[in-house]
Amino acid sequence: MTTDKMQKRLKTKPGQKIYNKRKITSEPVFGIIKRVMGFRQFLMRGIDNISIE
Repeated sequence: MTTDKMQKRLKTKPGQKIYNKRKITSEPVFGIIKRVMGFRQFLMRGIDNISIE
């Protein structure tokens, strides 16, 4: 999808409703991890390695 199409979609009411769902699903979790816990990046890759950190 092109940027122009996405911008037009986000200006509509249904498009805004769909986009606003991001705020209540996964976005807050990543915000908490980054701000409160101080994680800006992990040193290792992979779920198993990150769980060790």
